[in-house]
Amino acid sequence: MFKGLHPLEKYFLSLNYYIIGVDEVGRGSIAGPIVAGGFMLSPSKNKVKLFKSSDSKVLEYKEIYTSAKRIINNFDTWAVYGYTAEFIDKNGIVKANQMSMEKVITNLTKTVPDEFKAKTVVLIDGLYSVKLPMVTKEISIIRIAKGDKNFLTIQYGALVAKYIRDYLMRKKYNKKFNGYLFDKNKGYSTKKHREAIGKYGVSVVHRKTFVHNRAVL
Repeated sequence: MFKGLHPLEKYFLSLNYYIIGVDEVGRGSIAGPIVAGGFMLSPSKNKVKLFKSSDSKVLEYKEIYTSAKRIINNFDTWAVYGYTAEFIDKNGIVKANQMSMEKVITNLTKTVPDEFKAKTVVLIDGLYSVKLPMVTKEISIIRIAKGDKNFLTIQYGALVAKYIRDYLMRKKYNKKFNGYLFDKNKGYSTKKHREAIGKYGVSVVHRKTFVHNRAVL
């Protein structure tokens, strides 16, 4: 039996269920994408070695990097998907969040045998509404408030999503849009970030609806 899992995760595995944990990162930032991440446990791989994790929100960058790389390098049952600031401005953060989670769930469930679709459960951090495509209509969804604090599958999904989003903000966007300190704030609203917006204006990776609605300028 897997170690470090929540009792509910252990329970579903004991029933030979596939378990998918899903979380998002970047929902509250004023720049950069929203990214959803998911991790799936298969009942057939009961000798997989897992490692203890924590809520990605309380981990330092080095801890996130190390943990995420372990997941990426040792498992092939993870997926991420994100939407840009432009998409968020056009469609809203709720839809972007919903659709990114749907994409992750869809990508992971493609590997689940058809006979196990009805024995697949998705654990989602938070109480978000997620509509699954018809091909996965048999799959059960459980929304868990603060699930990222106690459920390992959710934590693993969040770690990969945060690692990828942080890398994008700290490396790619910080280099391309120098001056906004994305290597420090990762797109979130800080005093220095707001001062940079006042000095340079908004960039193409800023969520203009967020900036104006929050009276940043």
